[in-house]
Amino acid sequence: MLLTLYWLRSARVAHPLFSPRIFQVRSFSVGLLGNLFARLGSGGMPFLLPLFLQLGLGYPPLSAGLIMIPSALAGIIGKSIIARLTDAVGFRFFLMANTVAVGTFIAAFSLVTDATPVAALLLHMGIYGVFNSMQFTAMNSVTLIDLDNANVGNGNSLLSVTIQVSITCGVALAAAILNGFNDAAGGALGSGLALRVFHYTFISTGMFTTAAALVFAQVPKNTARNGC
Repeated sequence: MLLTLYWLRSARVAHPLFSPRIFQVRSFSVGLLGNLFARLGSGGMPFLLPLFLQLGLGYPPLSAGLIMIPSALAGIIGKSIIARLTDAVGFRFFLMANTVAVGTFIAAFSLVTDATPVAALLLHMGIYGVFNSMQFTAMNSVTLIDLDNANVGNGNSLLSVTIQVSITCGVALAAAILNGFNDAAGGALGSGLALRVFHYTFISTGMFTTAAALVFAQVPKNTARNGC
C-alpha cells in the first residue's frame, strides 16, 4: 500500500526521492524483484538452522553456533570466484543455476539426521555457504550494474531497503512454515518428531527459493559485469 502511495506521489513532484524512471532499467527491476523472492526463502535460514541443530539434532547452543562457522567462512571462497563465473556464463544463466543450487542445498538439509556424521554436516554447511554467498553477490551486482551515475545512489538505497525487508519477511515465512508443520504434527518440536517437522520445513523453503530462478530468467541476455 505504501509503495503504491509513493508511486502516485512521485509522479506529481519535480524531484522525487526515488525517481519512478529508475524502474525502467530492466536489470534493476528484475534484480530487485529477484532479491525479494530469493531472500524470502534463504533469508530464513539463519533462523531455522540454529533451531534445527538444537531442537532437531540435540546439539547444545555453543556447538550449534560453532557448526555454523563453515558456512560463513566458505562465503569468502564464493566471493573470490563469483566474478570469473559471471564473466564466463553471464548473469542470467548463473543466477538461474545458482538459485536452483541454493534451493537444492536448503532442501537437502532434510537428509540430515542425528546419525549424520559431524564431518558430513560441516561439509554441507560449507558448500551451502559458498553458493549462498555467490547468490547474494550476483543478485546485488545485477541489480545495480546498468544504472548510470545519477541513479546508482538511489538504486543502492532501494536495494538496501529491499534486502532488509525481504530478510525480515524471510524469517517470518520460515517461522510460519515451521509452526504450520509443528501444529499439524501436534506440537512435535518437543518430541521425537521434531526432525520430521524441520525436514518438511527445509523442503518447503528450498522449493520457494528455487522458484525465484523464474524471476532471474527475465534478466537481459546482454547483462555483463562492469566492475561490480
